[in-house]
Order: sequence, then C-alpha cells, then structure tokens
Amino acid sequence: MRLARRALCCGVLVLTVCGCTPQVTILVPDMMCPESCAVKVKEILSEQPGAKEVVVDFDSKTATVAIEEGKFDADAAIAALVDHGFDHSTLKSSAHDEQASADAKEQSAG
Repeated sequence: MRLARRALCCGVLVLTVCGCTPQVTILVPDMMCPESCAVKVKEILSEQPGAKEVVVDFDSKTATVAIEEGKFDADAAIAALVDHGFDHSTLKSSAHDEQASADAKEQSAG
C-alpha cells in the first residue's frame, strides 16, 4: 500500500506518494492538437523554475509536473500558459478536496 502525504507548496496543494517527487496537475482545456499544442504546453511548463519533469496527456487535457518543493510557482506556470493562449488553464483539484470544500460550506450554512 502506498501512503500519500499532502503539503502546501507556494499556496498549492501538492500530493506526494510514498516519498516520491511531489506533483502538480494542471488542466489545459485549450489544447487543440497533440502535435503542436501539447508540445508547446510541455515546453512552457518545463521552463518554469522548480519543474523537474512534465508529462502532458492530450486526451485528458492535463499536464502533470513533477516539482521541486518550494521552487515551483503554480500561479506563474498558469500565467505562462495563459500568456501563450491557453487561456482557461487551471490547477486540477482532487475530487476529495472538492467534496471536503462542499461539506465545509454546507456545515457553515446550516
């Protein structure tokens, strides 16, 4: 069984599994083709300080970035994508985080 650890890095929730490299996943819905858009997304994210490895999944419109904690700025990475025309790029949050947020809102309202 692999154990997961959550941490905040530059204001972003980062998931580390089993002591492996922490990763951030970015949704890039504006990718239109795997030949140029996906390659450009990988290039942009690879140039960001603290990015160790970038894997782009064109089918799911995501880019997963293995990061060096404390050196990767997800907001700057998203801004770089937006500057290159990937206007709707956002951080991907886990379903668990979304449910926890919804539960907290429900409790505070009731």
